[in-house]
Amino acid sequence: MMDFVALFPPELTEEVFSYLPVRDLIVCGTVCMSWRVAANNSRLWKKLEKNFESWLLPDSRVKRCDVITRNFKDNSHSLEALIPKDDLSFNWLKVFVCQRNFLKHNWSHCIFTDNWLQVRGCIEYVNCGLFYPSKSPHDCLYFPFLGKFKDGSHALMLMRLDAKPKIVAKLFTTNDRPNVQTICVMRDCVVWLNGDDVKYFSLTIEFDKSEVRTLGNLDFKSCAKFLSMDSNNIVAGSLSINVWSKTTLALKCVINPQSECFFSACCWLYDGCLIQGLRTNNGYSSIIKIYNIKDHPTLQNEFVVDGAINSIECNKRMIFLHYFDLRQAVNCIEVHDKETFSTKCYRRSRLAIEYYLTHEASNDYISFGNFNAHKIEVCHFSSNVEEYELTEFNGEPHFVFDSIALVYGRRSLEVWDWKRKNKLYNLCNADIPGSYIVHVSEARVVVVDLNCNFQIYSFC
Repeated sequence: MMDFVALFPPELTEEVFSYLPVRDLIVCGTVCMSWRVAANNSRLWKKLEKNFESWLLPDSRVKRCDVITRNFKDNSHSLEALIPKDDLSFNWLKVFVCQRNFLKHNWSHCIFTDNWLQVRGCIEYVNCGLFYPSKSPHDCLYFPFLGKFKDGSHALMLMRLDAKPKIVAKLFTTNDRPNVQTICVMRDCVVWLNGDDVKYFSLTIEFDKSEVRTLGNLDFKSCAKFLSMDSNNIVAGSLSINVWSKTTLALKCVINPQSECFFSACCWLYDGCLIQGLRTNNGYSSIIKIYNIKDHPTLQNEFVVDGAINSIECNKRMIFLHYFDLRQAVNCIEVHDKETFSTKCYRRSRLAIEYYLTHEASNDYISFGNFNAHKIEVCHFSSNVEEYELTEFNGEPHFVFDSIALVYGRRSLEVWDWKRKNKLYNLCNADIPGSYIVHVSEARVVVVDLNCNFQIYSFC
């Protein structure tokens, strides 16, 4: 059999390999050394990057996709086996794709391990709003939580979700009930709102050398409603938004509304794109402002919606708006193209609706769920709308990959393929009264009961 990789010029081999699906391209890289070099061509994999969010990929500072810090390095993770040993041919995008396929396979085929963790002396889990901007495994390795202890004190603890989960740090302790409103975790740091103070803790250095820092104080007008981060920025506020650099922790700018006619706001941050929804005092309209805060914060665009804005989400390509039209007394959903700002999808209903994005939108469609109506809609921008009934679900699903969802059943946690209306398996068959899901990522699920006993399911 002719070895065309050895005979063809590299440009022609690249053209041939460009027609292969991801799975076959990975297999070609295992044939021999010359095939591995050809199949590992970064230009080939760059074409796949449009389907992923580049800012969520591990950057060059992260030596392993699921190992963030050196001080608690755990080589037992099965994902480690997917990472090439020689860094000369290292392709981060290829590793990322391999990991996602590996995790999808495990979710679909009921391959996971479960661990219990009981926090000594902790008698109550205090829910204070935990937010992960990214669900990628390397961004969700740490789980912070607020607990109440037997002596009446409260502490903000930090758990590392290893093969054997463990408490690795106590961020602060207080004898009074702390006013922790929101906690945000992404890859290299933890930030939280304690009253009006924005607190910061680094995950990139040894914990005994890291200390809690105060980034700044939010004034009363900010209401401390919003906290998020991306790879380069930390933002907090509401009407007035403070932006800090994650590299220097310096305050980059403060974004203030130019008018006093706004009384509430909602925000969303995604890869340097900050979107703010400002509701007017009369509630009949809202202004949507889009800022680029990657370098020097600039206002890119703004437009008006005829209603009181309730929530905003966005990803690489789309802006997702949920607002209430007071004049018509209807709930509205709008999906806008992020570059052209054209409307790609529009929904109106007089019924109370709660919509959630199920997974990232592509160029051709977006899917979101209306759980009061017990259905998921997949809107193809160029043609039709597909609807999937959720009558078998007993609660709001947690979406993981494509059509895979985790839901609470009557006596179990269940994993479903919602497109096929098919329950794949029970994640937990035991009766679980008083417990609830506190974290779902592509790699792990964390469940806690009222007595602060954690059960962690790992698919990696």
